[in-house]
Amino acid sequence: MSENKFAILIGMNNYEDDVLPFCIKDVEDMENALITYCRFSKKNIFKITDSDKPVKVQIDEAFAIIEKDFKIKRDLLFFYFSGHGDYDKKEEKSKIIFEDDTELTVEDILIRYFYKISPKNQYLLIDACYSGGKVYFKSNNPEKEIRRLNYNSSELCFMFATESKKKAVQDDDIQNSYFTYFFLEAIKNDSLYDEDGYLTIQAIDNYLKKKVAKKSNFMQVPVSEFRSSGYKAFAYNETLINSKKNISKEIMKETEIENKKQADNGTYNLSFEESLSFTHRGKEQEKYVKIINQILQDYIENEDLSQFDIHIENLFLEMAYEHQQEISKRLIQKARKEKLEAINDIFEVELVEKPAQPAWMGGLSQMLSYLHDNSKPEYNYKIYASSDHIYSTGISLKAKTVYEVSCGIAILLYQVKFGFAIACIQYDFDWGGEFDSVLKSTTITIKPFALNKDNTHSVTLFVSQKMAKFHKSINSAFENRNKEIEDFISKTNK
Repeated sequence: MSENKFAILIGMNNYEDDVLPFCIKDVEDMENALITYCRFSKKNIFKITDSDKPVKVQIDEAFAIIEKDFKIKRDLLFFYFSGHGDYDKKEEKSKIIFEDDTELTVEDILIRYFYKISPKNQYLLIDACYSGGKVYFKSNNPEKEIRRLNYNSSELCFMFATESKKKAVQDDDIQNSYFTYFFLEAIKNDSLYDEDGYLTIQAIDNYLKKKVAKKSNFMQVPVSEFRSSGYKAFAYNETLINSKKNISKEIMKETEIENKKQADNGTYNLSFEESLSFTHRGKEQEKYVKIINQILQDYIENEDLSQFDIHIENLFLEMAYEHQQEISKRLIQKARKEKLEAINDIFEVELVEKPAQPAWMGGLSQMLSYLHDNSKPEYNYKIYASSDHIYSTGISLKAKTVYEVSCGIAILLYQVKFGFAIACIQYDFDWGGEFDSVLKSTTITIKPFALNKDNTHSVTLFVSQKMAKFHKSINSAFENRNKEIEDFISKTNK
């Protein structure tokens, strides 16, 4: 489930008594960085750099546009201000001041904008004097809304240019404020990104704090507060990420080259009957397993799954028994219907013996009920995933909150009479009252392959398409779950 990213960027230069020359430039440079390094779309960035219209009205108008498309508990909101600030000692609140002499406290911003749409990932950056006067969710008496905002966030980031008693600095030599300049310098610094090409907001914060304090001779000390779950990338080194993708493609290409060599050497010149030998079956299974694992790994690395706990697991060994039974039953029944059953009794259907008829103590109705129930045969469905002739893997995504949906995809490569088959099993869970515990839906697709030809391209295409469909279903499940919650809340409010 990929998030949409929205930003409101405010820069005020033309104050009546104290002009700030570089605040609008701060906004323009921040916009460029968000688009170039942080995967923001230009259409989702709203800039406010003058007071021709009341500034608060402009912010409200931008927010109203964002709110129409914003998905609660999923999307990201980035709010940035560069301009004058002040600290109200009586109320112990920092505030930002606009050109038109209106103002907002930091607390106002959170309640008025962030709390209303509950972003999953939220960033508030204030580049103004006296801006870091209060750490809100550690306050002795925080507003209830602020506590809830913090609790429901996956990543919540407050970054302020300086402490409540200190000014923020702009300088002609860099033509930005110190805080913004070093924030952007961190994003552009390749050495700060991890080995996968990702940069976290915490790494940016550590870098700019050190640089700002040193540049200002400790006259300006940035303040920050974070709450995060999991590892969240804020900026991306696309060059490094693409090089890793190319490495994966090279591995695939090498596999194809090796397959061609095998074909040239007669490996794929085997007759249909010769290709069914267990030695050849084993080699082919090993080759396609590598491709499947690479596709799963690429999916985990390239998609934003921060709202889930991710597990790579063998569905038929690690899932709850009742869920194993239900999915095994559906898979075996589908394989039978399509005449794609596994060899060597990998799939087993076992008739359950009924208990002996009891001595009847009840009446006729009880006896008839018992006979009716016992006239229906019961079966146990088993898939022996530890067999040499099957390979089972999958991704299980376990939701961290009620707003997401636990789901997964299992992929089985198993031997059939005249070749092999790949089964893709997509499933999700319904909320059971405390957590996602009710198996809601299961979709199974099985595709057969011959053993006497190279299936690299076909296997890659089939599994990749199923992963894409799985990812699309995550978004659909998310929207359905949130609609259910909204409908319930609406009913309680009537």
